[in-house]
Amino acid sequence: MTKNKKLLEKFMAQPTSLRFSQIRTLLLERDFLERSGKGSHVIFKKGSCEMVFSFHGKDVKDGYKKMAFSMLKLHNLLLLDD
Repeated sequence: MTKNKKLLEKFMAQPTSLRFSQIRTLLLERDFLERSGKGSHVIFKKGSCEMVFSFHGKDVKDGYKKMAFSMLKLHNLLLLDD
């Protein structure tokens, strides 16, 4: 099993257990575009799906992690690739 599959499975089992850098990796793998916002904000966008994260230090609050999980699930982007 690849490192990325393990990361996705961990995210699916418990979204709040990942760090922002790991969630960022998952989003970029799924063709999200990343751009900086104002201050500590980072915006990820793919089509009509847009997520804004605000972080201080190295991580984001659990609410942002749950939002990312919900958005990926809503857009069927949590599928494990073979």
